[in-house]
Formats: sequence, structure tokens, C-alpha cells
Amino acid sequence: MKLTSFTHLAFLINWIMDEQPPTRKDPRRPNGWVPKTHIPSKDGVSRPAEDLTFKEVHLAARDGDLIGLLRRRFGHIADFSLLLPSPYNLTNLEQMEAALSQAASVLEGREHKALVQKSGLCLAMAIVLETIQQQFHPCTPARPEPENA
Repeated sequence: MKLTSFTHLAFLINWIMDEQPPTRKDPRRPNGWVPKTHIPSKDGVSRPAEDLTFKEVHLAARDGDLIGLLRRRFGHIADFSLLLPSPYNLTNLEQMEAALSQAASVLEGREHKALVQKSGLCLAMAIVLETIQQQFHPCTPARPEPENA
């Protein structure tokens, strides 16, 4: 597994979040645009129609298919080809999915600790960041006890 594979995935998720196109001009809004259709949720919060639910993200992560879910839902927006196995690409998708699954299990039910409350795409980003922390945090060797002379 390479750190660059996970940072690439994070950039793809950013790309997806940035591509939520506006639909019409509204002079009452600060930036002048009204977001695309929104889906009302059980918690009363609306989110972009193309967003994911927490449940979808956690189920896919548990099944070792988070990248697959993102690719199926947003492959028309972002190019996931660099994460797919090929003769020229040594990315191990199974290892990446396993690491993402492990990170997702840490965040499940504790999404607020990653400051995520509404968006499944933001949760996917938090999972990638948690994975990076888990997999690439340098291990600090234990300090030897001082010898009493």
C-alpha cells in the first residue's frame, strides 16, 4: 500500500464534492446559486441528491467496497482508473479496501469526532484521512529506561 494511493483517493473525493453543479441563479444567496436538487433526510437535513448516506458508506466499507461504491456512483465525475489494478499500476485494491474498512469501523457511530454530521462524501473523506493516520503514522520506538548508575 502506498500513501500516494490514499491521497489520490482523497483528491478524487474532493473533486466529486466540488462538482456538485448549481442549477439556477438566486440573488438572495451569498454566491448567487441554488444547489442542485436536495434530498430531505430523516434528521431534517437536506443534502445534494448525488451525496451518499452514512449507511451506504459504512455498509460499503464493511463489505470492502468503499472505492467500488464511489466509482459506481461518481465514476462519471472523477476518474478512478489510477486506483484500479492494471499491468502498469501496482495498487493493491484489496489491501486499500481492507485498510479503509478498518478505519471506517473506528468512525462508525462516532462520525462527530471527525466533525462529520451530514454528508456521506465527507464521511468517506474522513475515513480516508483516518486510514492515512492508521497506516502511515510513524511508529515511535519506546525510549529505553535510564540506567541508574
